[in-house]
Amino acid sequence: MLPRLNTLLDKVKQAEQKQHLYFMIGTIGENSGDVRAGMLLLEKLEQETKPSLLESILEEIAKQRCIHNTERIVKYIDDSRSSVREAAIQAL
Repeated sequence: MLPRLNTLLDKVKQAEQKQHLYFMIGTIGENSGDVRAGMLLLEKLEQETKPSLLESILEEIAKQRCIHNTERIVKYIDDSRSSVREAAIQAL
C-alpha cells in the first residue's frame, strides 16, 4: 500500500489531498510498525515547502515507533514559522 500512496503523492497537487495521504501513510506506520512509512515521510519532508504540509508530515512522523535518522527533522527546529518549529519538536 505504501508504494501506491507514494505514487499518488507524486501525482496530487492539492495540499488538502496531500495531507490526507500523509495521514494514511502515518496511520499505516503507526498501526503496523512498518519503518518504511517513517522513511517515506522523511523523504517527503525534504520535498515539501508549504508550512501546512510540513506540519502534517512532522505530526505523522511523531506518531511513528522508530525513526532511525532524525537529522532531517532537526533543521526544522530553527524554522522561522512557529507552527513548523513546534511540530518538529514534537516529532523528535
